[in-house]
Amino acid sequence: MITDKNFSLPYPALGLPEDFTEGLFEVQPKVYISEDELHLVEESVTITNDYIAKLYDNGMVTTVYKIVCPSTLYSHTEYDRKHIILPVSNFANALNIEVFLVALTDINEYTDQSFNPDYFLGENHGIFKVKKGNILGFAGSQRITLKDSYIQGASGLFEFARRNEPDLPMYFDTEDQKITVYYPYSEGNLDIIKTLSVNKKLTFLNLIILPALTQAFQVMKSASEDDRFEELIDSYNWADFLNQEFPDFANRNYSAFECAQLYLKNLIGEKTSDYQLPILKAFFKELS
Repeated sequence: MITDKNFSLPYPALGLPEDFTEGLFEVQPKVYISEDELHLVEESVTITNDYIAKLYDNGMVTTVYKIVCPSTLYSHTEYDRKHIILPVSNFANALNIEVFLVALTDINEYTDQSFNPDYFLGENHGIFKVKKGNILGFAGSQRITLKDSYIQGASGLFEFARRNEPDLPMYFDTEDQKITVYYPYSEGNLDIIKTLSVNKKLTFLNLIILPALTQAFQVMKSASEDDRFEELIDSYNWADFLNQEFPDFANRNYSAFECAQLYLKNLIGEKTSDYQLPILKAFFKELS
């Protein structure tokens, strides 16, 4: 049976149209850029067909990622890897990611009652021999647009500008391709951006980046509520990048502040679920 990807198989594969009477195969990979490297992380695999799920759980089949950049003709395939890292220099403009289930071993009797009944009409009566490397599932494809802001990662989200009015507070401007942070400054005084040392990174993130991101996510949420979301991400690189970091975030029960926290949590690399940025501990303590 032929899919819209123009390949056919003599045996049923989960995810191809009408090959199975029940079940689906879905994968949720996270794709992000860090230090000139593209990271693809397999966050979840959903297989709702009992027979294929058993093969997966028993290590007889695994996920395979095919990564293709049409602009550079780059093509790369990874078997049985949950975290794939590739140089960004391999890509330009966009890349396509296809996800398959592939046999890790020969399966001499590949058969189940959930196969489409048509497969039982031949001489083999619905029993197939599958070789190692054969495709047993297809989860579809995903296209990632590599705009400049996406390639640059978090470093491409912000720019900083002095506000030569020292008595006025810092403010954030989201009406440009980057989120602009305007901070107070007067001639002869220290420049906070230039003098903040590397070991004060958390202070910088808490005092400047967290509120800036909160405002940005609030703009995105407002646009979503007013049916202007697609227009926003098409117009501003920062919005497109944050949307790729948090796909479908507007349909989740996250506040703009929580979205900003989650993004910073990933940025810092802390994986524990109860992690809080240090300056926020007093805030949450006060609320409790």
